[in-house]
Amino acid sequence: MSRTKISYQKLLTSEFNKYIIIFLCAFVSLYILVYTITETQVESHYFDADEIDLEHHEHLTDNFLFDENMTLEIIDSGLNVVETRGVNQNLYKHYSPTEFAELLATYSFEMDVMYNTFVDEDGIEYTVVLKQYLTREDLRIIRNLFTIRLILITLGTILIAIMVFSRFIDQLNCRMGSQFSIMEEHFSEWQKPIETEKLSIIEIRNVALRYNQQLEINKQQEKRQHQMIASLSHDLRSPITSIKGYVELLAEASDVGSPLAIKYIREGALEIEQLSELLSDQLKYNNSSYELDLKPVEMNGYLQDICAERYKDFEKNNIQVRFDIDERPTYACIDEFHFKRCLLNLMNNLLVHNPRGIKAKIASYESEDLYCIDIMDDGIGISTDHKDEIFEAFYSTDVMRKDHNGLGLFISKKIIVKHGGHIELLNSQDYKTIFRITLPNLKKS
Repeated sequence: MSRTKISYQKLLTSEFNKYIIIFLCAFVSLYILVYTITETQVESHYFDADEIDLEHHEHLTDNFLFDENMTLEIIDSGLNVVETRGVNQNLYKHYSPTEFAELLATYSFEMDVMYNTFVDEDGIEYTVVLKQYLTREDLRIIRNLFTIRLILITLGTILIAIMVFSRFIDQLNCRMGSQFSIMEEHFSEWQKPIETEKLSIIEIRNVALRYNQQLEINKQQEKRQHQMIASLSHDLRSPITSIKGYVELLAEASDVGSPLAIKYIREGALEIEQLSELLSDQLKYNNSSYELDLKPVEMNGYLQDICAERYKDFEKNNIQVRFDIDERPTYACIDEFHFKRCLLNLMNNLLVHNPRGIKAKIASYESEDLYCIDIMDDGIGISTDHKDEIFEAFYSTDVMRKDHNGLGLFISKKIIVKHGGHIELLNSQDYKTIFRITLPNLKKS
């Protein structure tokens, strides 16, 4: 099922418009609610027309009129005030037609007007007008209500705006985050192409397409490099095999006059063979498609066996080595063959690059969820200034000139990284060189 593609600008605009409509609806609802409540409170200070019987106005006593701050006027057909009671009495007042019309239509927060028309026994028509005046206390309360209404509308508008805008940002982040999570999921897996059909935002999809294109270019380059180095390695092996064969024939011949020369030829051939193997290993471990055979292994027993194999080499070089290996069973997922290669590389560095008679230590321990191995010595030492470069291919310091052009540590790091681990160069007061390996600890029930 294909996804609809949309640009980031259109996504932003459509999401923004949607939430603007939500904001306006919420604002109008809030305004109507607050307005209705305040209007109800204001109207509660006035009498309704059905609460006062103006047709029988004679029942409205003067005390009632004064208590309620009202004026009662009886106006004849000539618009003359013929009777007035209550506050603001004006018996001889005369209204013009315009004034009378405005009076009957009057409604304000200061005064409300109710009226009724009746005909007396003589057939004369009169109009009873009841004026309601608000007291100062009532006016103060109403002004407070209007102030509260303004505050509520202002605060409500701000809160609604914040809530709607936050929801807009969350929704936008959710849409964008889902797209980036797809890319992150593929980035976390080494050189895995991104499934662009899952990306609906055009700009992100274009980035993913360019990434996939570059990834394909890199794979082609890697393939050509692999073919070149594999061919070079194969070409090296043939003359090396020939040299070794002839050297063996010379060594068996009784009339050979220079055994020392034969020794040099043998050593040179062996060195070329080792370099060829290192070059092949560099290609193999640097290849992203190369997979290890990972299995759960009890690490402390595994490490003890490897140390036992190399103990004679330490003894031969008069190196006082101490093994401080944790005796508790600890498991990690490793490829036994390749991880052993890594450990032997590090132990070989210790033997080759240091003088006789130094002290060394190989230790293992657990730190939180990690299994750690330290291989350390107090020999010549390596400056921590080289702690980053020392693991690069073909990099070597003056101390490490014999390390096959710097491929040994490079290969060791590649092996550990493929195990999901980490290796670093450290030092301490007691040991000038410490190689620390950390692996994810596999808990066993």
